[in-house]
Amino acid sequence: MAAGILKPAERSSKLQAEQTDKRAPAMQELFRIARFILVGGLATLTDLLVSFLLVSVIGVRNFAAAVSALGISPALAAQHFEEGVTALAFMLAFAVSYYGHSSVTFHAARSRAVLLRMFAASLMALALRVALVYGIKELLGWGEQGAPVYQLETAVLTIPLSFSLNASYIPLLVSMALVTVLSYFLFKRWVFRK
Repeated sequence: MAAGILKPAERSSKLQAEQTDKRAPAMQELFRIARFILVGGLATLTDLLVSFLLVSVIGVRNFAAAVSALGISPALAAQHFEEGVTALAFMLAFAVSYYGHSSVTFHAARSRAVLLRMFAASLMALALRVALVYGIKELLGWGEQGAPVYQLETAVLTIPLSFSLNASYIPLLVSMALVTVLSYFLFKRWVFRK
């Protein structure tokens, strides 16, 4: 056969290989997005678990006593207990996020530059999320306190849990979804750029 002319079977196999090559990057991206969501979920669970443990298990007095070892007065530590819990939970969740995204999501080498870019991106995401919550609540009027849309009450490990989904969650959920999407692209294009 002349050079450059393919038999029907060869054409079919070449076309199939080209289609597979085009789908492979899309599947890789889909798996990367799934890993991003899983690592982010693990970081969120870390934040919630640390907050829960500090508030419900350790408590204000024990927290203040532990922080006093750092030279902070117990009264000041007790007065700013929630802020301390939030800061500690954020730092531990950030560590989970940094190691998870660098190792699992983006398979990137960890470096000081990546750490600083990720910290800056996380602060930008936080600022954007707060601004979105404010905008959705104040400018659009969504999120006013209202009757629960859904309510679930149960007990897990003898810890009573109560959850009400009401209008106050709307700005939180909308901002969380939007910032998660933007964070993915920011992490991919800037934090873990290749």
